[in-house]
Amino acid sequence: YLLSRNIIFSLLVGLCLEIYILDLLNGLEEKRKELIHSQLIEFISNMTVLLRAGKTVRSIFKESANWFKDPLSTHLLEVANELELNSTLDEALDRFSQKCRSREANLLVSSLKINNRIGGDLISILDNIADSMRHNLKLKSQIKTMSLQSRYSGNIISIFPIIVLVLLYIFMNKTVVDFFSTGPGVILLFIGGVLEIAGVIVMKKITSIGK
Repeated sequence: YLLSRNIIFSLLVGLCLEIYILDLLNGLEEKRKELIHSQLIEFISNMTVLLRAGKTVRSIFKESANWFKDPLSTHLLEVANELELNSTLDEALDRFSQKCRSREANLLVSSLKINNRIGGDLISILDNIADSMRHNLKLKSQIKTMSLQSRYSGNIISIFPIIVLVLLYIFMNKTVVDFFSTGPGVILLFIGGVLEIAGVIVMKKITSIGK
């Protein structure tokens, strides 16, 4: 507002920036989930090896905290600490799932809890889960690669009108300010802003398939 002296322009730019910031944060969260996904595959593979060696699930969680990097190592360490404080395995697993915030962690935790209650061939179950996770991760990677160019193109196209308008304010400040101070200018700015925001939202929806 200090630069443009136009409340409508400032609000529209602010809304567009908010959309892009939220999209950036969502992108960071997706990267975290992808890393968790790949780490869980390795963790499950290690778990099956240790189970065959006679280890228990509780001891595996306690020993695995130092084998991985963040973010999984932090969550494993929290489980290990809770088990040291005599929390039940189910309680520790529930909190592990909440901290990971991923479908893969939920699947692993559900399988471990069910096996803990009714028994069964846990090693075979974990092998199947790991295979399923590998397939899903490969599929996600392929879809992401295919949609990467369209997402970049969508971002450039959607932000281009904002850049043009900002440049006009910088280099033709008086003319632009005078125009957008009139009734028709305000109406055009409002309509253009609404269309821009709608375009950004639609573009994000279309290109979000790879996320």
